[in-house]
Amino acid sequence: MPIAGTRGPAPRQRLVRRVIGVRGRMRLSADVQPASDYGRRPHKLSLGELGAVFESDTLTIALQTSVPLARCGEGAAAALSVAAGESASFVLELVDDHHPPRDYGDAETTEPSSRRSRSGDAGCRSRATRDAGARWSTAPR
Repeated sequence: MPIAGTRGPAPRQRLVRRVIGVRGRMRLSADVQPASDYGRRPHKLSLGELGAVFESDTLTIALQTSVPLARCGEGAAAALSVAAGESASFVLELVDDHHPPRDYGDAETTEPSSRRSRSGDAGCRSRATRDAGARWSTAPR
């Protein structure tokens, strides 16, 4: 969130989630159910080719993804399958009214290379997490 009293344009507020297949194939589902004002304000859902837009009288949020979305109650849902080397991105962004989702390319949803470790731990922040991943990935199958 922006710090109150900062000058210049407010930074874009977005949440990026990227799924990357490392080995094998994984089936996943995504379910986005925004609740404006803690669920007290209803919103209108619009689905399109690039994602979904959730509009309430106080807030407009766009969800961009290349994964096909379906209406699920007042939200949007997706089912996808990711194989090794494949990826899928979901970008949830606070936008102006009547703003359709825009197309985010891989470059915008990929973690900057300077934050990635060269040891193959995919940016794990915890040594214990990295070590557990290394043990799992080398375990006999």
